[in-house]
Formats: sequence, C-alpha cells, structure tokens
Amino acid sequence: MRSGWCLLVALMLPSTAAAQLPVRKYLPIGLATEAVLGAVETCENMNQFVAAAVVDSAGQALAILRHDRARIQSLEQARQWAQQGALRVLTAPAAATAPPRQPTTPDTNIDEARRKAQDDARRVLEDQRRRTELTQRRMMGLPIEAQDVLVAQIAVSGSYEPETDLVCAKAGIDRIRSQLR
Repeated sequence: MRSGWCLLVALMLPSTAAAQLPVRKYLPIGLATEAVLGAVETCENMNQFVAAAVVDSAGQALAILRHDRARIQSLEQARQWAQQGALRVLTAPAAATAPPRQPTTPDTNIDEARRKAQDDARRVLEDQRRRTELTQRRMMGLPIEAQDVLVAQIAVSGSYEPETDLVCAKAGIDRIRSQLR
C-alpha cells in the first residue's frame, strides 16, 4: 500500500521533462485581425478595393477580410496566396546571378537603329522579368515574424498591380509590428 502512495506522489510532482517542452510562438487573433484591417484600409486609401488574409505558420487561416467593394474571388485568392507562402519549403538553390555585361565597343556594321531596337527589347524583357518576380512574390504573401521566427503570413489580393498588393500587405504588418514579441 505504501508503494502505491509513493508512486502516486511521484506522478503528481512536476517532472524536469515538462520544463523542457518547446515553446511555440504564434500570432494572436487580435493582431491578425488588426493586420488585415490595416492592409484593407491602406488599399482603400489608394482607391483599391481588396481582400487580405493572415494564416499561421501551419497555413491555417487566422483572419480574412474583404472590402465590400472588392471582387468576391479576391477573398479566396488572398487566403490561397498566404497559405502558399506559409507552406512553401524553399528547397531550390539560390538563383545564379548573371555576370555583368561588358560594354561593347561600337560596331560599324550595326547601325544605330538596330542597336536601339536591341536596347528596347532588352528593357521590355527586363520589365517582364521584374513583373513576373513581383507577381510570384505577391502570390506568396509576406512573412510576419516575431524575433526572427515566422509566426504568420499575410497576403492581399484584388488590386491591379502586384506592387500595390505588396504595399498594402506591408502596411498591415507595419500596423502590428510594435506589438510583435
């Protein structure tokens, strides 16, 4: 009987293993709501009517908000983009940067019109590449970090320019940044 009581007392005492449990950082629902509200209000001030979504680091929705004048599909799009960013595992190696182009000496065989056309085509390609990168970045949303730990992801959808969506998402993060711990 005495050994039974000793076992019961031993089970009731806090163990040292319990003190070593990992602590998971998370974004409280109030801050998530504040972030989506800040993003939607910022876009509204820019005359863009959007939806915003915040998901946790596991991709589960925390807060979603759609402006009453935003397209209905922008709500689901924002949620999907935030989820993609939270669940994306970056396993691809960093993109190799192209070496800087060496200035070419003027070639007498190529006339000025041809050189101008080549420069214009190069500028168009660079602009397309930049817009593609912005679109891909928008489709992953922006991370919300607390002390260098990813706690959530925010995405905005509904404006006509990827830059605008990213600016609004950043405004949502900036609205809660001082409260992130």
